[in-house]
Amino acid sequence: SALTLAAGAGGGLYAWGSGPVPQQLAARGRVARVGFTRITLPEPVVVASAGSAHCAVVTRDGAVYAWGDNGSGQVGAGTGGGHFDVPTRIALPASAAGVACGDAHTVVHMRGTDDPLYLWGASKAGQLGCGKTEEQFISSPVALDLPGVITVACGIHHSLAATSRGVFAWGFGGSGRLGVGDFSKLPCGISVGPMLLDLLVSDFSKCSVACGNQHSLVAVGGQVFSFGCNSHGQLGLNKSAKTLPSMQSPALIVGLEHAHVVSAGTNFSVCITADGRVFSWGWGEQGQLGTGEESRACISPVLVGCGGHAEAVACGSCHLSVLWRPAAGRAVATLQRRYNDDRKQRAEMVAAARELAAMAAEDEAGQARRREQRKVAVEAWGRQQQELRESRAMEREDGRGRAWLDWVESMAQAASRRFSRQQEEDAARQAAEAAAAAAAAAAQEAADRAARLEAERQEAARRAMAQAEQRERLAMEAADVAAPLDEEVEAAAPFGEVDPGEAEFYSTAGGSERSSVSREVVVPRHQGPQNLKRREEVWKQRRQQQSSQGDTDA
Repeated sequence: SALTLAAGAGGGLYAWGSGPVPQQLAARGRVARVGFTRITLPEPVVVASAGSAHCAVVTRDGAVYAWGDNGSGQVGAGTGGGHFDVPTRIALPASAAGVACGDAHTVVHMRGTDDPLYLWGASKAGQLGCGKTEEQFISSPVALDLPGVITVACGIHHSLAATSRGVFAWGFGGSGRLGVGDFSKLPCGISVGPMLLDLLVSDFSKCSVACGNQHSLVAVGGQVFSFGCNSHGQLGLNKSAKTLPSMQSPALIVGLEHAHVVSAGTNFSVCITADGRVFSWGWGEQGQLGTGEESRACISPVLVGCGGHAEAVACGSCHLSVLWRPAAGRAVATLQRRYNDDRKQRAEMVAAARELAAMAAEDEAGQARRREQRKVAVEAWGRQQQELRESRAMEREDGRGRAWLDWVESMAQAASRRFSRQQEEDAARQAAEAAAAAAAAAAQEAADRAARLEAERQEAARRAMAQAEQRERLAMEAADVAAPLDEEVEAAAPFGEVDPGEAEFYSTAGGSERSSVSREVVVPRHQGPQNLKRREEVWKQRRQQQSSQGDTDA
């Protein structure tokens, strides 16, 4: 709802915003936009609550009044449909202590600790907790046996109740807004009766609960627990929707200490601490967080600097109201923000209005002087702009010149690199050619050496062959000489009869000159030396003759 209700200390009821207001406040139609206006009721009001299109209050005597849209019986007057333009008293068997309005249902808790809850309105999603989902709505109050209720809260399709035994939730559990674990295990995702939340807290005497569209908050023991949808960071767990789309069970919000009261809007949340500070988090595109910034999403609590000591807080669909106590007196500080509000624009408009008022109060001369000053300022500003444009033009020209110089330098560097590569290639080619020449010279030298060795080998072979031929010739000549010599020796010294036993073998050989001539003779023992000496003399004579003949031939 875009409507805010506040109950004054004297029992007066005040309203502002856009929403269902009694007929006497609406100039036309059933939804009016009003400023801070008092609504007249038969009895003083102590508690007030606004739903999507209906409102309900509790008076000082415990009576409940409701008005607004009754399409789902949410007014509780016993009939469905239509619209109640004036506050209507609801028939209840006992005195009420508090009331909460959801999208299309209403929950009232009584003053007696043993009294049940009373609920009416839409029931298709189980938000009444009475087990009746086959009916579209219930237009009269029905009792829900849940004693010891301290406070209640309503969302679009779910409800919460804090009791002395703990916190109970019922209704539609989509996105985990009931805080009882995996809601897909529930029939159609609906809890038709109250289910106890596991908060691991023993003392619930000081407890506050709140319901947003698809998320819930519980403040107990100075701590705040959140669960449900986290599409805009409304759970305050310092995790984005991409990281944590939803939370099925209660999760502790870190950083919030001494929490006292919580409240929830469509997709944002608020908390008041025991020392009167206000923290907000979640969706803030329309300024509903009260931080001075229009943030798309704030995923962790942020301190709201509203001043004073906050005592109560209430959230609408896209706005926030805080009741705070300043240094003197008591007032309501409204922190409602709209999407198209811009703080800088408002400040400039106020400054311009003040300046215009001051100019109007001055005399004509002062106004002329101010206009002249404005003219001078405008001309100076124009000159500055012209100089700025010229400076930018020069910078562009300098930029183009620098770009051309950079291009020339890059081309020179590229040419230098190409020249260096060419030099390196020439050096490599020269080194390769030198290596090839050295290799060719070494190969030629090896070939020459091989040729010399081959020639020496052939020369040695030729010499060996010549020596062999000479030896053969000498042997033949020796044989030719030895034959007649033997005959002469035999003729000069004939052998006699010798006893074979007295015979002795002698081997004779010339010196180095006649090494190739060898004869073996058998002579008697007593004739051997004489015959041998004679034979040597004959041999020497023959050699001398051959030498003389050779010299003559030469």
